[in-house]
Amino acid sequence: MKTFLFFTFLIFLGGLGKIDTFLLSIIFLFFLFLLFLPYGKLELKTPPLSKTCFIFLLLYLLSLNWSLDKKATLWFFWLFLAGYLFWLFSFNFFYKEKEMIFNAMIFSGFLFLVLFLIYFLNGNEGIGPLGLYKLTSSKANHNHLGDYWALLTTLSLYKYFFEGRKRTWFYLLIIGFLVIFLSMSRASVVSLICGIFFLFRFFKDRKFSKFIVGLVVLLVLFFLYFGLEKSLIFSRQFYFQSLAGLLNYPFGVGMGNFRFISSDPRNYLCGFSSFGLYAEGIIFEMLAGLGILGIVFIYFFLKNIWLIVFSQGKKILPEKILFIILSVNFIFDYTYFIPAMLWL
Repeated sequence: MKTFLFFTFLIFLGGLGKIDTFLLSIIFLFFLFLLFLPYGKLELKTPPLSKTCFIFLLLYLLSLNWSLDKKATLWFFWLFLAGYLFWLFSFNFFYKEKEMIFNAMIFSGFLFLVLFLIYFLNGNEGIGPLGLYKLTSSKANHNHLGDYWALLTTLSLYKYFFEGRKRTWFYLLIIGFLVIFLSMSRASVVSLICGIFFLFRFFKDRKFSKFIVGLVVLLVLFFLYFGLEKSLIFSRQFYFQSLAGLLNYPFGVGMGNFRFISSDPRNYLCGFSSFGLYAEGIIFEMLAGLGILGIVFIYFFLKNIWLIVFSQGKKILPEKILFIILSVNFIFDYTYFIPAMLWL
């Protein structure tokens, strides 16, 4: 039960929006300490590539020396540091309690859905680009609730087909598609499609193939409909700015400072001059923030994806699918700056 409460608290607080990440991280680590105090002295095992991630954190700290906004860079450092420590604890303690974690994720998802409905009924007052239920901008065409519910939708699909076809999971699947439609997040659609394709590799009963194809077709229609409001190419022009910024700032401008690259005319590659606070892709965010030093994190990130997708074991695990969903989402959106999403 304590695992359920801990994760519910973690996800809910980390998904409310931009708050003091230092304070949030301290609270988070304090709860971790209380949670594992009974274990006493215990030899911790380190997950694969943990040393690479640690090197990335050291390079991140080093970048504070030339960061154009040290406060912003430090703000996000606490986020990544807490995520790293949480990863170490999870690898050692949480594996056997994953059902409790899934329940906490689902419960938190409904909490955010309730907040979204209240927010909607109140006229969408205010924006919350680093939260999970408010609109990300005044254009009123995107929020991140769908990105989070893409995780729950894939989880319900896995549970329905691989652990007994209970109606509960089917209903959750329907709710997930509705939330994704309301959120108008194309990144959630792409990540969910990738998760479905990964799941399909393990299907032994092909009689449900038409159902799966139908889900993918529906998601493609979602994607096209969302595109009526947002251009596919011009909404990703920050990628070009990030690459141009690598030439002008070879060691980056500090994490969380993409606005300096986006506002610099020297980085208007191919005429892409729109302003953005974030690169909207974790790989390009790292190149903008850390420059060539960001290659360390990019290697760590892509290597983890490779190990998950092409691992030798034929046994499918829901946590693998969730990792794929998050990774794809991080590639196409800036949800990596939302504490709840990064820590998951």
